[in-house]
Amino acid sequence: MGVKRLEVDKNVDLKTFLSEKLGISKNKAKDLIDSKNIIVNNKRVWIANHMLNRGDVVEIPLFSLENQKDFSIENSIIYEDNFIIAVQKPPFLESNNKKNSVEYLLRQFKKDKKIEAIHRLDKETSGVLLFAKNRDVFY
Repeated sequence: MGVKRLEVDKNVDLKTFLSEKLGISKNKAKDLIDSKNIIVNNKRVWIANHMLNRGDVVEIPLFSLENQKDFSIENSIIYEDNFIIAVQKPPFLESNNKKNSVEYLLRQFKKDKKIEAIHRLDKETSGVLLFAKNRDVFY
């Protein structure tokens, strides 16, 4: 597994640093921090407002970066019929019940609020999620 190493060039909080250096929103930076995969000076850090000092080294596993930047709900649908939709869920993305969860993104993409996750996967887990297209299928 590869790691991206970034050297801190000014005193700044971790969330702002990741946002600026990776070109992602502060919300995405917080999600990355919440995954508990960020290493600062060889210690795991999961506090968004953790203060970094000039010269600190921040390490981010490449799989975490790929999941933050490259997920596309449209390209993650692996099966669909009149009743269900199967989606390949990457790690570090919620299954349902939250903004920017797979369920939320699928509802937005399909413009259908009736879509509902049949089951869940842990946030850290990747795998296939099944979604019902209506309540009759869900039950």
